[in-house]
Amino acid sequence: MKNKDPHKFNPRKSKFQAWIKCFWRSNIWTINIIVFVATALVSILKVIFDNNVDFVFVTAAFVSLIVLIINLFVQPFVMLRRDMKNMIIIDNPNADKIRGNAANNLTKFYKDNEYTTLVYAGEALINSEIVDEYLYGNCEKISLKVSKKKQILPEEGMNFLAGIVKKKVDDGTIIYNRDIVGMRDDLSSGIRLLSLEKTDYYTCLATNDVLSKCVKSKAKAKFYVEGSIFTMTADGQMLCNLETSVAANIIGACTLALTADNQIIVCNQGVKNDVNSNKYVPSGAGNVDFADSRTLKNLEQLLVKTIERELMEELFLEKAKDLTIKTKIISFNRIVSRGGKPDFFGISVINKSADEISGIYKRNSAGTLEIVNVTFIPIQEILNKNEGNFLKSHEQSPQLRFMFDIIRRYKAKGIDLFKELV
Repeated sequence: MKNKDPHKFNPRKSKFQAWIKCFWRSNIWTINIIVFVATALVSILKVIFDNNVDFVFVTAAFVSLIVLIINLFVQPFVMLRRDMKNMIIIDNPNADKIRGNAANNLTKFYKDNEYTTLVYAGEALINSEIVDEYLYGNCEKISLKVSKKKQILPEEGMNFLAGIVKKKVDDGTIIYNRDIVGMRDDLSSGIRLLSLEKTDYYTCLATNDVLSKCVKSKAKAKFYVEGSIFTMTADGQMLCNLETSVAANIIGACTLALTADNQIIVCNQGVKNDVNSNKYVPSGAGNVDFADSRTLKNLEQLLVKTIERELMEELFLEKAKDLTIKTKIISFNRIVSRGGKPDFFGISVINKSADEISGIYKRNSAGTLEIVNVTFIPIQEILNKNEGNFLKSHEQSPQLRFMFDIIRRYKAKGIDLFKELV
């Protein structure tokens, strides 16, 4: 995501977006409509049969109409403000069991396509080597089927959203809501058409990201909902396939970029980031914008545009002259702790040296909140598993560790990923 001016981050806007997202949920709408229709109907009938205007019923109908209109604008905000005050997000006491089931009990589809669970610093990622190899050679052959209809946040998700947004805003966490792409098909080796759906980041917060959470109400003692209902099978034993999940399942895309002098770019996230805060992360990462899915024809084009846009924005490469970036998609996984959220991974080559990129970043990054530092590691050190010598001050994100291993996996098979892009 693009680096934002810290002075433009508006917590009130985040709350307002949440209120709009969770529009009305009250029986008062039914009462208002019944009163208005009943009084209006009686008034009309009196005019027809009695040839007489009953000002009592006319006044009642008028008043009920005014109340209905006022509620149209006021009630959603009143309800969400109440929920933000009353809804509490807590850890699920069975969180370890839920995550264990999601990581270890794969559905038949995932077993048939040779998916396995990889663990990095306690984070489980579901990945398949044969699917990765298929993506590497055929990503541009996968066409897109995009639904214009936006996903509706389930009722239970609205309860989660109220509590989540309040907590994040209160904590000062940076969150921006926008229309992004959700994935509705599972990835196999041989897939030629991928179904996508319009969704947004708040829906992801309230569905994918609550796998290990519960929401309860301070106002209603018996109100209690487990977040695993959005992403686990009905028996709670397995992570749902993407095609049957009711979660947002927003598509993420990230890359490791190689400079002209053979240095891999690694970024350090800020402490206020919503995901992987204060950790080393890949060179560029973000979610796929829905607008891009409407104009691009295949999966490779969609992911490459996302990746290269993020590289340009996060490293301020739009300031560079005569810049060229080449990108290749090499891998896919699902992140268990985020309800099986799908992520794609690429590698990129930039025709600028580490010193040039570092200089551009330092000249333009003052006051940024998301990427707060950039580190460069010789590619050979990563191939030799020595990246830890360069990344000592912060923890590595699971995505970064995964990508280092993927590069080494291809190298072990005799494939020099970056050399093929130069």
